[in-house]
Amino acid sequence: MIPFIDIHSHHQPSEGILAIQNILNPDVAAPLLEKEGLYSIGIHPRHIHPDHWLDDVTTLKEYIHHPKVLAIGEAGLDGLTDLPLSLQEDVFIAMVQLSEEAKKPLIIHSVRTHHEISIIHRNLKPAQPWILHGFNVKYNCEGYD
Repeated sequence: MIPFIDIHSHHQPSEGILAIQNILNPDVAAPLLEKEGLYSIGIHPRHIHPDHWLDDVTTLKEYIHHPKVLAIGEAGLDGLTDLPLSLQEDVFIAMVQLSEEAKKPLIIHSVRTHHEISIIHRNLKPAQPWILHGFNVKYNCEGYD
């Protein structure tokens, strides 16, 4: 029995946890997808390359239909990063389009940008689910059988 399902992880799962591991950089997707596991892939707002993000989107398109890729993302907006919000929005909208094309859910990163994310959702009217994820540095599974 698997007691936990982690739909968004930045690490290989521990024993007893089924996890979808996030691939933050499309440049490392190929070797990771050869390993066992389940994955999501996208461009995190803190990992946007302003000078070649469109190339990164093109690279991502090669992987969105891979059977081990279950979701697109982590993607979204981050009010605490130095990157301009307009650039983040352009990249985020590209990730929404990949989610729609792949017919896979989108895992959302939103820091101090819930209102902006809501407006984009309302304007784009996506058919695929959007999953807002949270983060807790004190995550602990002890005591669960």
